[in-house]
Amino acid sequence: MFFVRKRFYEAVAAVVTFSITIGVFVLLSRHVPMWTAAMTALLVFGASLWSGF
Repeated sequence: MFFVRKRFYEAVAAVVTFSITIGVFVLLSRHVPMWTAAMTALLVFGASLWSGF
């Protein structure tokens, strides 16, 4: 049962990480050039992965 919960929490963490990355991209793409928004979103994604979700 513990392993099922752990896998569930890891899946939720992955969805939240991707949602934050997409949200940063969408928010910034309206105000800055597209490549800047993409680089910032990748930076946020990398930081999220590095922190361990």
